[in-house]
Amino acid sequence: MTETNREIPGSLRLDDRPSSGTIVVAGIPRSGTTMMLRALAGLEPGTTTPPDIGPEFIKTHSFSPASFTDIGKAVFLFGDPVLSVLSTKRKRMTEGHFRNCGAGHLDPETTDIFSADVLNYEKMFDSWMQKQTFDLMCLRYETLWENLSVIDAFFGRPVKIPDQRHRGTKEVRSDEDTLIKINNTYKGLIEKIRLAPDVSIYRAG
Repeated sequence: MTETNREIPGSLRLDDRPSSGTIVVAGIPRSGTTMMLRALAGLEPGTTTPPDIGPEFIKTHSFSPASFTDIGKAVFLFGDPVLSVLSTKRKRMTEGHFRNCGAGHLDPETTDIFSADVLNYEKMFDSWMQKQTFDLMCLRYETLWENLSVIDAFFGRPVKIPDQRHRGTKEVRSDEDTLIKINNTYKGLIEKIRLAPDVSIYRAG
């Protein structure tokens, strides 16, 4: 685990105070943001973001962390970029999702997300994986369940995460031409994520 601005060596108990202010759940699409948001809000597992979740919780795919104010703490989730792209293609090619990713000017029906990073995945990763004006935890989706104690410690309370399930998108990885195209398009992001720590904690300041 990587952490900056920390004075609690040799301990996972990073912060025993409940967070105050808005909690932001950010992430590359299809990397567990909805699951994390619902868990932090104390809701049952589900696949949608409740419209009435309240102003104290925000889910975002923004690549502009500086645009958020009055943030208590934030978590940024990232995962296998190839799976994220494939899952987006299967389930999130909508106008609303494109707007959420800063691509509202594009038509989802005619846009090829395999050939260009039009949904700004790499911008999201670059902008969030650094110190902000609020406490931030960056977390690899695939290792989330190995780091439950770190999540609890960061937010200062137990966070009930659903049991890990098989990620169904792996079943559609048989199209070699598609995989080659995605790997070429997202080559830079794939390498950045490969080299990133599973967990990083950045203290405000």
